[in-house]
Amino acid sequence: MSYHLFLDDIRESPYEHWVTVRSYEEFCDYITEHGVPLGISFDHDLGGTGRYSKTGYDCAKWLVKQDMDKKLDITDLTWCVHSANPVGATNIRKYLSKYFEKKNEE
Repeated sequence: MSYHLFLDDIRESPYEHWVTVRSYEEFCDYITEHGVPLGISFDHDLGGTGRYSKTGYDCAKWLVKQDMDKKLDITDLTWCVHSANPVGATNIRKYLSKYFEKKNEE
């Protein structure tokens, strides 16, 4: 099944036919069940409270770990970040950009 994923705890996807997931758990479960999407739009703040709440950054790290462990192949994944949290958005962008840069060198 080819699909696109919109990760956001509040907003609906502005893109027709994109699947919206609201939390780290939903993100991981949906991808585990349906495979890697064609594209993902990341939000950072996912509405959790407390120091150890999972964020969009945690989702990005989970995705990379799955790829590194050869459980998923994210080679052809396209992604963007739509988060209003500038620090969180930068962290996701830098993390994924560096990973894909290194992955493409191999």
